[in-house]
Amino acid sequence: MKTLQVKQHSKMALPIGIAYLAAVFLICYFAFGGIDGMADRVNGMGSPKAAGFIVALVVIAPLLVLLRFVHPVLSITIDAGKMMIRQKGKKEKVVPLQVIDRVEWNITAWNRADFYDRQNRLVASFRDTSDPAALLSLLDEISRHIPFERITGSRKFVNKVIETAVFRRK
Repeated sequence: MKTLQVKQHSKMALPIGIAYLAAVFLICYFAFGGIDGMADRVNGMGSPKAAGFIVALVVIAPLLVLLRFVHPVLSITIDAGKMMIRQKGKKEKVVPLQVIDRVEWNITAWNRADFYDRQNRLVASFRDTSDPAALLSLLDEISRHIPFERITGSRKFVNKVIETAVFRRK
């Protein structure tokens, strides 16, 4: 039995981040009297380094803390017969390993592993935001319990060639 931690990508992170930055801009816009008022405040700080430090402290640091809470941490436990997926505040999901027929890694998106059953239905999907090696260790652990045939390839994402793989049950 092995337990892995995956910081799951959340689709809501980008809209929440944009909404936060828009709210901060609107608050500053009305509090300082428009664009000219904001520019006068920045000029009144003295140095550009001080202005950058204040902006980083007041705007960017809370944004990073907010985004840290938006991306959930999954705990994945794999033993001989099942894969258990736990997320704080949600019901535990149990996927029997005999259901998994195919695993696609880096096919649909970078650093994403999709697990499919024999009817080609998506059983589970993981996309780690911080550690690319976490998904590889997950795939290695599942490969110990399921005999897979590995088909490798490559794909270009944003001018970067990355390795892709499809694991099919033998």
